[in-house]
Amino acid sequence: MARGRIVIRRPGLKTIVLDMVIEGCHVVSLRISGDFFVYPEEAVEEAEKLVADCDSAECVRSTLTSMAERSETVGMDWRVVGEEAARLFTRLCRRAS
Repeated sequence: MARGRIVIRRPGLKTIVLDMVIEGCHVVSLRISGDFFVYPEEAVEEAEKLVADCDSAECVRSTLTSMAERSETVGMDWRVVGEEAARLFTRLCRRAS
């Protein structure tokens, strides 16, 4: 099992923290936190649950990116979160292998 964290700080965005746990190359859990706002609030929890079924960086990226169509955000961009989470997944997968 491998664990990792990425802290995202980009111009125009609030601080976003991604904590991921993978086993083999399968996401066990993803926690998205920070000082941003998402409406509906359940969208973050939904995204975390959906990513838990992913076994590739592309699945992580596309799952999170698709949340942009289902929620409104302030200080957060689902595309950025998807890219950074995919990068974290790849790093952890290499470590777990």
